[in-house]
Amino acid sequence: MQLSDFIASLDPPLGIPKPNIVALVSFNLPIARGNKIHCLDILHSLVKYVLGHVEETEDFRKVRVPTLMLLDLRELGSTTAC
Repeated sequence: MQLSDFIASLDPPLGIPKPNIVALVSFNLPIARGNKIHCLDILHSLVKYVLGHVEETEDFRKVRVPTLMLLDLRELGSTTAC
């Protein structure tokens, strides 16, 4: 399943009906080797999209950082050009 299809299949308020490509690009999700995106990054972006600004808490960073350390950070990219 593609990310666009997955996001469109979610129930409100997190679901974004197609066409949702512009919204997905605005998420600026980090992309790892193999075109993988971490589920917490997707969830965090969806919540920010629905609620507006969402502060990253220390608990969120504690869960996310160890997972990112498992990735080869040289292989990370993003959905937008630097």
